[in-house]
Amino acid sequence: LELFEGGDLHATGGFRLSDYEGTRRESLEFSTSLDFQPIQTMSVTIDYSWRQLRGRSPFEFDQIDTANRLRAQSNMRLFENANLSLSSGYNWIRAQYDPLALRFDFQPRPFQFQLGGEHDLNEGEFQGISFNSGYRGEGWTASLNTGYSFRSERFNELIARVDLGEMFRIGARFDLNQRVLERVSAQSQLEYDRWQLTVGAEIDVPRLRLATSQFSIVRNFCENCWQLAITGNHRQVSFQARITAFPTAGLTYSPTDQSLSFGR
Repeated sequence: LELFEGGDLHATGGFRLSDYEGTRRESLEFSTSLDFQPIQTMSVTIDYSWRQLRGRSPFEFDQIDTANRLRAQSNMRLFENANLSLSSGYNWIRAQYDPLALRFDFQPRPFQFQLGGEHDLNEGEFQGISFNSGYRGEGWTASLNTGYSFRSERFNELIARVDLGEMFRIGARFDLNQRVLERVSAQSQLEYDRWQLTVGAEIDVPRLRLATSQFSIVRNFCENCWQLAITGNHRQVSFQARITAFPTAGLTYSPTDQSLSFGR
């Protein structure tokens, strides 16, 4: 429904009855959203959702909750490749405001930068800021991410990654508070004909030890109908036989602890 020029209102509602052999759940729902542009370079979305329940599902995967919530978000294009967004909301059931989130995106290709921050409207204090950056080259990407928590008065880990696709990935984690390089990890995957080789490891730099490792050698048969694999890490080795169409129905034997299992 167009309320005014550039302003659209959408509304939906419904009633659901679910029967669970002796118990049932009734759900009455309503939601509406308003989209408009106060100026050409700015868009605003206001959403409201309401739900009332009677009864409860006995299954965890089918659980839903009551709702009485308002959300608002605005996006503004500042200049070419630069956008600013602001969002928050209110939950009447919990009597709480959502954090006021501010995010600045700048993407002068092939670079991209994102600076965000959150303010707790209930406590009246800043929660933290985040910084993400990236570079996309031909066949490879790089990223650098960190942040700062005002509550704990600590920097988040500085995480750096370089990704050359499946062939090679490398990453590092740096503790900005202690100024210590904590972890370095690498992973590589190679394929040839029906063979697939994957290796990966993570090093605990301060202790100069291998924190985690993994490897797998996979051989596919019969046009990838089934496969044999040797998998493991620096503590255990396993042999696997698996039908591709039924990945959870594999047979695994580990000579390390002499265990035999069926399934994932």
